Formats: sequence, structure tokens, C-alpha cells
Amino acid sequence: IETSIPMTRIATNTKKKSFFRRSYGVSERVTVEAIYAGVSQNNNISFDFLTLLIVASIISGAGLATNNPVVVVASMLVSPLMGPILAFSLGALINDWKMVAKGLVNEAIALSICILIGFL
Repeated sequence: IETSIPMTRIATNTKKKSFFRRSYGVSERVTVEAIYAGVSQNNNISFDFLTLLIVASIISGAGLATNNPVVVVASMLVSPLMGPILAFSLGALINDWKMVAKGLVNEAIALSICILIGFL
């Protein structure tokens, strides 16, 4: 993977620096390898992933039982499901089908665990 994604940085040659008016220029780059490493690190089912998933499932179940949408949204903030979703998306973008498959499998496992806890 030899491409890179541009990262914006505040230009230093502006005369008048205002908080609301900043000019951005492309001068630094984040490599795809760094993005790939970060996404693949969050695509693993670990003890932390399972613990957060179970806690988020319990919180969302309590929110649904009490008909409280604030608690349901709070459970979405705790949920670690974004890792497999990002892995699926990035894998499809760069044609890494192993990452796509692992993201789908991890998402299916997490969804199954959430449904199982919901029935309990």
C-alpha cells in the first residue's frame, strides 16, 4: 500500500489570524498503513470488546424496558461495534477481502451476543 491520505494543517502564512477564519493547507500526510493498523487493531474480539458489548447490551435493554431513549443512546456510546464496521468499510475500499470477512464475522458475532443478552 503506497498511497497516502492528505491531512489538513493550519497554514502559517496568513496575515490575520482569527478563530473563525482559518485557511487550511495540505502539508502533512497520514499513510494508509497507519490507518490500516489502527482499524485492524480495533477489529479483534478481545476481553475488552466483549465486556463493553455486554455492558452496552444491558444498558440498552434497560433503556428499552423503561422506554427511555436517552439510555438507549447512551448504550450506543458504550458499544464497541464501530471497529468491525470500519474494518469492513476500509477492507472493501482497499480490496482487502480478509479484513472485510473478519469485520463481517466479528459484527455477526457481536450482533448474536446482543440478541442473546436481549432475550435474557
